[in-house]
Amino acid sequence: MTLAEVQKEVASWDAGAQRKLMAFLSALAFQQEGVDAAELSRRAKDQDPDKWVTLEEARKRLSTQR
Repeated sequence: MTLAEVQKEVASWDAGAQRKLMAFLSALAFQQEGVDAAELSRRAKDQDPDKWVTLEEARKRLSTQR
């Protein structure tokens, strides 16, 4: 399956399924970057808005990693 085929398939999914895929891909990216589960959990629980990023910023950051 090509990337274009995967993108077309994912675009047809409902929002819930797309969110699950995004969570999986985020966890995979953290794993590949060497971020362990404890660190990921700590980041997810961080309540400091100064450390948060918008969805648009996350997209920009991920697009520059390709």
